[in-house]
Amino acid sequence: MRILAAVPTADIVKLFNHRIRGFRRVTTTISGDEIGRCLHGPQGSAACYIVTRNGARTITSAMRTMILPFDVALERGWDHGANILTVRENIVELSKHSQDTQIGTRADYRAIKFSGARRLPTHVLRALDYSRRIKYALDI
Repeated sequence: MRILAAVPTADIVKLFNHRIRGFRRVTTTISGDEIGRCLHGPQGSAACYIVTRNGARTITSAMRTMILPFDVALERGWDHGANILTVRENIVELSKHSQDTQIGTRADYRAIKFSGARRLPTHVLRALDYSRRIKYALDI
């Protein structure tokens, strides 16, 4: 309740992230939790977040067809139009079981990852996304 009182226009507030780089504070709650956006991302994880009714409407229609992993798509407010914010320090902790996964390991990922010129489209898309992320983070 204190977070939403501090940012009443927020659609979604991420309460847990794996990395925070280039944090730009918007406000601080009465409990001392800093809320803002990051210039660098993706931040990783969709483990815990506050979703308002308006936020749910916005992402439900915009993310009906998934083209990116959920955690990446969730924080792309510049794409789906939701006002996405995050806390600087995680509000929640993951359990020890959070390290267990059925998703491939980093080694599995590296084994099938394109290399050289085949990665060029990915680099172009990431550069465009990065510039949009920075503009979105600065436009609060």
